[in-house]
Amino acid sequence: MKVKLFLTNEKLFKKDQSSVKLEDEINSWLENHSEIKIVKIKQSSCGGSMDPAKHLISVWYDSLT
Repeated sequence: MKVKLFLTNEKLFKKDQSSVKLEDEINSWLENHSEIKIVKIKQSSCGGSMDPAKHLISVWYDSLT
């Protein structure tokens, strides 16, 4: 099993530019890796008033080839 990480340090709001950018990055990676089988997807967020927001999406996958 392998993992691909996607990270952003931008605030994510409903369909704002930063969330669309992250979606595009993930969708592009998935389109270019059709030989994988996704096993699990996890999302983590952290940050606060003094620390910028951080969002991490991990895609756990197996290779089909």
